[in-house]
Amino acid sequence: MSDFRWTFEKDQVQDRKRQQRALSSRRILFITALGLLAIAFTAGGIKLWFDKAEQRAKEELLADATFIFEKAWQHDSEILSLFLAGDQHDWKQGQLEAIARGGLVGREGFGLYALHAAPEVVDIHIDRESNVAELKGRVKYRVGLDEEAETITLDRVDFFVRDELGIWRYTAPPTSFWKGTGVSQAGAIQLQHPEGDTEISRRLIGEMDKALDALCDDALGYDCPRGMRLDIEFSTDPQTLATSAFPPDGLSASPIRLPAPSLVGYPADEKAMEVLSRGYVRRALIPLMAQLSGYD
Repeated sequence: MSDFRWTFEKDQVQDRKRQQRALSSRRILFITALGLLAIAFTAGGIKLWFDKAEQRAKEELLADATFIFEKAWQHDSEILSLFLAGDQHDWKQGQLEAIARGGLVGREGFGLYALHAAPEVVDIHIDRESNVAELKGRVKYRVGLDEEAETITLDRVDFFVRDELGIWRYTAPPTSFWKGTGVSQAGAIQLQHPEGDTEISRRLIGEMDKALDALCDDALGYDCPRGMRLDIEFSTDPQTLATSAFPPDGLSASPIRLPAPSLVGYPADEKAMEVLSRGYVRRALIPLMAQLSGYD
């Protein structure tokens, strides 16, 4: 009898231990599940907070950018000088001069007249660490002064930086945007250009070389010297965006400095490319024509 009672009590103890282990395992699983759920909610909450913060930053950027473009459209250099960021004095001065003559989107020097003050925004990228924003947009232009003239579209990239007050200011593209400097050659023309513009620069230098051959044809009456060489620079200086068809450095300047395509805007299609090519050919060859005609 005592053996039976001892065995029965032993079985009960083992049952209680098994029940305690099972309960302990369920508690561990429950606590683990709660922990994982809390982590998931926390991660989701952090992501949601960042998403909302980024959306607010984009909305503020669009508001500040619209204000800047509208003031540039009105040629309000005094106000705009407060919204140009960075310590690049030459870039600021060049940008203010370009704004005074043609605004931020004006391209009258290429025979193009913007239909709107600000670009149509296509995409926005904000670097959270540097507070620098890249705004990709497109601008529609009328080709010439005729109200019924054809229109083209140029794509562009603008950069903004947020200051300590949370205000977005217009700033120069980072050095990495230009990707260094390259050189292209076609016939008598040597072209220096940003590496980032290599593809379109080669297309443009080809068109300019054809125009130069036509200009030096005897039938046009221009006496092009043998071995003539034309040096052209596609500059990143915004001053070269000035509306005059003549280079800001004068007719006899060498090289002839013209705005880089990334400053002017990238053609959205082949029609825009053809119009832009004509503008570059005109601005490149007018100084040469003046020199060959005896003007300086």
